[in-house]
Amino acid sequence: MSSLAAALQDTLLRRQPPAPGADPRLLQPVITALFEALEQGELGLDLRQSELEEASLEALAASGWLTGPEALLVRDGPWLRWRRWHEQLEHCLSDLIARATTPLSPAPSPGTLNAAAATAAQAGLDAQQQAAVVALLERQLVLLLGGPGTGKTSTVARMLEAALAQEPQLRVQLAAPTGKAAARLSAALTGVQPLPCSTLHRLLEARGSNRFARNARHRLELDLLVVDELSMVDLPLMAALLDALPEQARLLLVGDPGQLPPVGTGAVLEELCRPHIRKQLGGAVLELTTTYRNNGAIADVAAALRQQAPSAADPLLALRPQLEQLPANANLAWLEAPLPQLPAAVLQPLREQQQRLRQRCQALRWQGEQLHPSDGAALLGRWKRASP
Repeated sequence: MSSLAAALQDTLLRRQPPAPGADPRLLQPVITALFEALEQGELGLDLRQSELEEASLEALAASGWLTGPEALLVRDGPWLRWRRWHEQLEHCLSDLIARATTPLSPAPSPGTLNAAAATAAQAGLDAQQQAAVVALLERQLVLLLGGPGTGKTSTVARMLEAALAQEPQLRVQLAAPTGKAAARLSAALTGVQPLPCSTLHRLLEARGSNRFARNARHRLELDLLVVDELSMVDLPLMAALLDALPEQARLLLVGDPGQLPPVGTGAVLEELCRPHIRKQLGGAVLELTTTYRNNGAIADVAAALRQQAPSAADPLLALRPQLEQLPANANLAWLEAPLPQLPAAVLQPLREQQQRLRQRCQALRWQGEQLHPSDGAALLGRWKRASP
């Protein structure tokens, strides 16, 4: 047991001593397993996959830690969770499910929905993407899923265009968990009318760790919120967002279930994609499965590579015939080169780009003066003196 886990165990034993008859030594593996799960960002422990012995589970049942309003832990089917995370998760899921099952009022007419689907089809969207456009006009919550290259961003653009065409005064806000993701989202939606975009923390006016100026008493002023990169949103951040979201506001969540979970505790997208939760969300969940980016040879080879057995010693060996027969106009090229050398076809363009960058640097001027490559230190000094 790590020192942190030992300290946690000591705190728990002092806060809520086990009931008579429960052996504290048998509770040690339970606490260690929960602590390790928390370190991995998990809200609890999946007992179906844990290595806890039956004696530890029996000691837990007899400890009193699972009963009463002050219970430290909660047993939820196969899951064992800390009460705090369990209650926060249940609150978020119930809020999202309620929004997903709440139709917009007044409901759009069938003619409006048909026209939106037709416009999306004319723009080149497939049937799945058209359904997403229609869903945003019907529902308070839409969860748009899709892997890389499935057209999530272009679908979002058409969804927003349809919503704004129906309600030109709709107050739309774009947001993402990180600044980089927010900038990418804003740049990708340049075809839509200018829309405000920020990180979720800035939108909620963060005031330190998990404290926000925007909350149930000071809600966000918007009608439709688009949250991209949902896979990076942790549970506390989602709880804060839902707390600040107006009750009648629409919410469009966009994410890739295959992406890595967030750094913080609780992968919201992973929880929403669990079969029993997804079933409750119903038609609010739309998943794009057709890949448009990197199609052709890249898509074919990637699909063949995914079909290889995980235990294959050299997955590329089976793909070699397919790679060697790629046509000249394919969007994928097969080049062989002895390690550690790069093929000339790869190395030459890199050297040419390096030369172009060097020439541009040499052509730089500072207030009309020619800048010599050796003047970097002088330039840095000027910049420091000119900076406020």
